[in-house]
Amino acid sequence: MQQGLLDGIELALEIRFSSEGLKLMPQIYRIQDLGRLRVVRNALRTAERLEDIRDLIRALGAPNEA
Repeated sequence: MQQGLLDGIELALEIRFSSEGLKLMPQIYRIQDLGRLRVVRNALRTAERLEDIRDLIRALGAPNEA
């Protein structure tokens, strides 16, 4: 289940925001909770800016990339 959500998020980031969106994947891979991954996936349906997704990931408590 987790891998399917991650794959879907990765695809959506690539389609919506190109390579810049894919730069968020290291942080997203650190999210272990399925509910939080679903929140990210659902937000990608309506997000207009990549910054909206970055803010959401921060709010969900995903660690920042070093």
